[in-house]
Amino acid sequence: MDCRNNKKPDPQAAWRFLPDQERKAASLLAIRQAVNQKRIQKHPSFAEQAWNLIRFHTWQHWAVQGTILLFAVLLALWIVRKETDSAVSLPVCSVFFVFAGNICLSSVAQLFSWHMAELEKTLYLDLKQMVCIRMLEAGLFDLLTLGLLSGCLGSHSQTGILMCLLYLLVPFLWSETFYLHMLTHARGTASSFRQLSCAVVCAALALFPAFWKDAYLPVHRLAWIHLSIAGCFLLLIEIYRIFRCIDIGESLCVEQ
Repeated sequence: MDCRNNKKPDPQAAWRFLPDQERKAASLLAIRQAVNQKRIQKHPSFAEQAWNLIRFHTWQHWAVQGTILLFAVLLALWIVRKETDSAVSLPVCSVFFVFAGNICLSSVAQLFSWHMAELEKTLYLDLKQMVCIRMLEAGLFDLLTLGLLSGCLGSHSQTGILMCLLYLLVPFLWSETFYLHMLTHARGTASSFRQLSCAVVCAALALFPAFWKDAYLPVHRLAWIHLSIAGCFLLLIEIYRIFRCIDIGESLCVEQ
């Protein structure tokens, strides 16, 4: 016996009406035109939006930033006073710069903390612009730290300021790439532990020239340049991927 024809009819099916597609399209067109004709009274500039976001930082945030800058100044004074060999001072500064960069990006990580991205999407906040402002803030602080450390290293060694910049940038770029990758792939209750582990691993990798004495020799400079170019390229890819995740939205709302 064929059971396919024994389906019971839905008692409410007879009371349902098919939507009028023409009237629906006309209504949607009218709504779209009304939205386009809507005049927004205030268009805040990017600088105003950046100020509104920065001024709500907690005092703990500024205390951490000030502590990092203080340690950078103390490290620079140690380099000037002790006049240590670049084979020792460069790895120490690289590890410090990696930690400083990851700590500065923690303000960006707060925007991707558990359920925060979902809330911002629900409230129609511009999460992409908030990420841009936080990254710009972290980048300016990193440039200040980088200039301070590379200036002291370059003036008290035969390596030169440009090469010191390169040696500090390579581990920094790769660690920032890894950290940004962890922002959307390590969300959840264990995200802080994973991000801290990421910082420790990146700092340990930045310390490898201390165990390989030939890492800063001129013969290996081309390899450092290639690593810096690859790091810049991968960092741009990670930033694009984060913005793409924000546009899509679904990947931010999936429990990790």
